[in-house]
Amino acid sequence: MSVNLYSWQFILAPFITWMVCGCVKFIVMGVRARHFTIKNNGYGGFPSNHTAVVSSISFMLIFNRVELASLFGPLLGVSLAFGFLFVQDALSLRRKIGLLVQKVNELSGSSIVQRTGHTPLEVAGGIVVAGVVTWLIHIIYESLAWM
Repeated sequence: MSVNLYSWQFILAPFITWMVCGCVKFIVMGVRARHFTIKNNGYGGFPSNHTAVVSSISFMLIFNRVELASLFGPLLGVSLAFGFLFVQDALSLRRKIGLLVQKVNELSGSSIVQRTGHTPLEVAGGIVVAGVVTWLIHIIYESLAWM
């Protein structure tokens, strides 16, 4: 069994997107807090890491449409549905849990970590990071294909 260089981009894209998005989030959260520490990174914030990782799979399928059977094939449908579930979870359920924890903190005087879920801007940021990183990976693989 030979290793196909082409298929590695589908494995690397989500991982590299996760790393880049985490670095961007670390910088953004550090600037907002006016000091850089790992504690600033939590389950929320700009950009959404979960959204970026899931979106990178869809972007990779879109960018490689020439090699796939069709742009709107079953793989893209599955990845978009999977991505939609992640975005919906980040925007609704996890966001509402964060707001609930905030109210519990107000009523009880405790300090439970309350930053859960994402705003639409944070989710959009994750999608943009995924698009840019995945496009760069695709361009690199396209240039390697000609060698």
